[in-house]
Amino acid sequence: MTELYVLGTLSFGVALVAILATLSMTYPYWHGRPSRFDAYDARMELWPYGGVTGWKVVRRSTTALCLLSLPFLLSTMTFMIAGGGATPVGAFAESALFVFAAIGNVGVIAVVLINRPRMLVPPHLRDEPGLLGRGSA
Repeated sequence: MTELYVLGTLSFGVALVAILATLSMTYPYWHGRPSRFDAYDARMELWPYGGVTGWKVVRRSTTALCLLSLPFLLSTMTFMIAGGGATPVGAFAESALFVFAAIGNVGVIAVVLINRPRMLVPPHLRDEPGLLGRGSA
């Protein structure tokens, strides 16, 4: 059982570092300044939905994905520390896992498809349509 906790803690650490590194990369993009994302625009010809359009969708939803993943990640660690659903804290963490996962999935899918809620979309992209609003373009 101890090995599972060590593996879970290492996985938590790796996921947390990846999320924080991605957030630091998206910070300039959120404010409309040049970022590392801009370097990939020319290489995205094979992406679905017209190459650059598909890449813009990924860029637009990356910040939302990272921000909505943090509470899910923290509740996962709480669930592991509490020993699963057998304890009251573990049962609460298990419920929180489900809620955070549902909110995160719905939030990111909404940003991709309809570009809403506006607070999860970078300010300079809030007036662009989502994938459903693009029509046949």
